[in-house]
Order: sequence, then C-alpha cells, then structure tokens
Amino acid sequence: MNAWPPLQWTLSLLGCRGPEPVWLQAWASIGFEIKPASARQRQRTLHWPGLFLKLRRTQGENHWGLHGLHYLGQNDEGEPPWAGEWPGGLSASATCGDVGKAFGPAELDTGDTLTHTLQGPDGRQFGVVSAFDDEGRLRELSLIRLEDWSALALPAETAAGARAPAPAPISTPAAPPAHASPIICGSRGIVPKTGLYRAWLPHDYHDAAYYNHTHTSYNYKQEGEVMGAVGVVPVADEALVIWVWVRAER
Repeated sequence: MNAWPPLQWTLSLLGCRGPEPVWLQAWASIGFEIKPASARQRQRTLHWPGLFLKLRRTQGENHWGLHGLHYLGQNDEGEPPWAGEWPGGLSASATCGDVGKAFGPAELDTGDTLTHTLQGPDGRQFGVVSAFDDEGRLRELSLIRLEDWSALALPAETAAGARAPAPAPISTPAAPPAHASPIICGSRGIVPKTGLYRAWLPHDYHDAAYYNHTHTSYNYKQEGEVMGAVGVVPVADEALVIWVWVRAER
C-alpha cells in the first residue's frame, strides 16, 4: 500500500460495521484492493507506514467493524511516523501542548498519556488516547470506538468510483452530558478517585461476556494509584477497557 487513505474518509468509517463485500468496495473506491479475510480470522490490521487500522469480526461471520485507528509519532520501535494528515491538525512532531490545543482539556492526564472524548460530525463519540515520551513528544495517537456500531453505508457516488465529499473534521470536544459524567479510568491509568471500579468492554466485543465477569473485572484502588489490567488477549485490546467507579467502599 503506497498511497495513503484520505483522513476524513478514514475517520468517517471509524465505528462502522458492515458485510465484508461492502468493506472491500469501500477500499476499492479509493484505489485499494484488499483481499478477503480467511474464515478463521477474527481480527485484521490494515497497515500503512505509521498508521494502523484495526478491524474485527462482529455479528455474523461475514461482518467487520473498524474499532480503532492508531497513528505513530516519534517512537523507538523502528516504525516510521505517520507522514500523512493527522486528526486535529496535528503532526508526527506534535507535543503534549499541541494535543491540548487541538482537543481541549483532557479528561484524564497520567503525565505520559492524555485521554479525550471527541464528537464526530454525526454526533458519535470517540475516545482519543495520546501517549508521549519523557520529553513530551507525541509517540502515538489512538482513536477508539466508544458507542454502538453504526451501519457501514457508501454514498452512491463513492460506490460508482467518485470521491465522496469529506465530512467535517473530528476535532470538536464532545459536549458534556446533561447527567453527571461517570468516573472512569483506563487500564494502567492513574486512578482519579478512591473506590471500587468495574472493568467494561463493549458488549459486542467477541469475549466481552468472559472478561466482563472474571475475577479481574473488579478492582479497589486508591486515588493516584495505577489501575490494573483485565488481561485481555491480544494485549493491544486492553486499550478498549474502561474502568468505571462503582462505590467508595470495597
């Protein structure tokens, strides 16, 4: 894959689910030929230099959903940084301050990571986790689906081979809900309030029923401590876990 997928086109697919033939048609509409997945594959990653698109099989054997976008900045893993267009007008050389200016105040700041909730043009919300090195330079920016899947649908002009109009950028902080916001924390994040937390994975995650009811799905932590991990396999999917504060006592 030598060319880069357009930013807004890619963002518009985050959180969408649909039959594999429609996904293949979506990629073909911007010039990519993606081979169908094997029957045994539950997850697959589309990889450009510095950009990873995480898809996983959802309801039905032939349905896939795009649940994560991962952009690499300056890193020590031997991977080139993403040289294309970044969400929020950022770049591979962005700093912690740049991310704050792009997305507003963080909901969770652990010192080396920032967590935001952003709202897309259609009202859907996404989690954004930014990781930094010791000098405050952006190492990785991940966008993760938070809500139920949306149906994957291609505009008629895109299916016919023309480029669909780009939607508005996903760079607006989500409006606060009318009710009190839940107290949340990510795996291995800094606990914001003392109490008992319960881990939650999206209900349609393939092993949610198991992980949401294991002995590791409850954790009592003091404010300022580091939250534990549920132990999701593969390890990269631990980023999908949200720990929700339940009560002050054990």
